[in-house]
Formats: sequence, structure tokens, C-alpha cells
Amino acid sequence: MDTVEEWRGVPNYSGYEVSNLGRVRSWRHKNGLRKRPWIFKQYKGPLYWQVSLSNGNGLWSSKCVHSLVLTAFKGPRPFGLEACHNDGNGHNNNITNLRWDTRSNNIKDTIKHGTWKKITNHRHKIQYGDIPGIKGLFSQGLTKAEIGRRYGVSGQTIREVVEGRHFMDK
Repeated sequence: MDTVEEWRGVPNYSGYEVSNLGRVRSWRHKNGLRKRPWIFKQYKGPLYWQVSLSNGNGLWSSKCVHSLVLTAFKGPRPFGLEACHNDGNGHNNNITNLRWDTRSNNIKDTIKHGTWKKITNHRHKIQYGDIPGIKGLFSQGLTKAEIGRRYGVSGQTIREVVEGRHFMDK
């Protein structure tokens, strides 16, 4: 049975929509609105599919598609929870495959699906499984210094995680 594609607006980004199947489109054009929407070509970030959205004031930011889908169809991210992929495939952004859940349950999922990547260097205070939570806190507006205090690391380390320069070899 084929699923009917449903579109909803992306919160805080007027002119953008996300579908229950994990696609993102824009009605925006430099001269106003388009007659037909433009479907985004998604790019692979460090872990997940991403798109770049503009807030309308010339500022662009990268957004994970799974978080856009969950926010549009299930509501804002509850405090302390992160986006989880039920089947372990971080590229399957169909709403039926996504849920808000705890970091602990997300890590259990990655172990169950065989996608867990453990850091073997004992000096690392941040584990690979912490990355989605760190990025989630950053997207909620916490500063890098605040997040660093939560994880016992510097704001610089958090900046490297957020920019995808930390744990890239795993």
C-alpha cells in the first residue's frame, strides 16, 4: 500500500514545507513566492540527511531532515529527548520510522541494529552516541559553553561536534 504524501509547514521557517515521507520543499523565490514548489536536494551531513534553510533575513542554517519531519508532524522536541529512527537507518526519514525518545533508548536502538560506534580512546569524554543529543541541545538554543558544562568538556569541543569535525573517523 502506497502512503499518501502529506505536507506541513516547517516551524519558524516561512515558505518551507516538509512531508511525512521526509522530503523538503520551498515556495520561496528571491522575488517572492514560486508558482510551484522547489524540492530540495538533501545532502549527507556527518550522520543524517540535511538541508539548508533561510530565516528570510539572509541567515542560512543546516537542519536535519528527521528533526524537521518530527517537529512538523509530532510537535516540538520535548526537553531531554532526541530524534530516533525505529529501523536504525538514519536516512529513512518517513514519519512512521521516527519518534522522540531518550538518548538511552536511542543508544539501545543503535546497539540492537548494529550501528553503534563506540569510541575506544579512554580520553574521550564524549561518546559517538552523544552527538545527536549535543546537536539537539544546540538547535534548542543552548550555548556551546552550556552544553560543554553538561558533558564536562570545553565549548570548543562542542563547536567541533556541532560542525561535524569531531568523531569523523568513526
